[in-house]
Amino acid sequence: MTSIRVVGIRSRKVREWQNGDKLLCHFDCEIGLVGIDECLLIRKAKGDLVVSAPKIDTFGDGRRLVHFLDGDIPKQLAVAAYSKFLAMGGQEVAA
Repeated sequence: MTSIRVVGIRSRKVREWQNGDKLLCHFDCEIGLVGIDECLLIRKAKGDLVVSAPKIDTFGDGRRLVHFLDGDIPKQLAVAAYSKFLAMGGQEVAA
């Protein structure tokens, strides 16, 4: 099993998008020996928690250049990030 750790939570000000999804927070994580900054924790309009990798603007189009090949990693990250989000005083109320 790959070790997963959320090492930082930022901008806990919840934003709701036009499609009904809510950005709960940005977070940094470590997956094995790799660190990824600025991941997003999102509550989908249908209720699911999902994680999105950061956008990287190297090519001017804001592509997501990090992809999780193991489907369990985003699920584990979502649970870990949500736990940290709540522990840091985050609430799911859109501003």
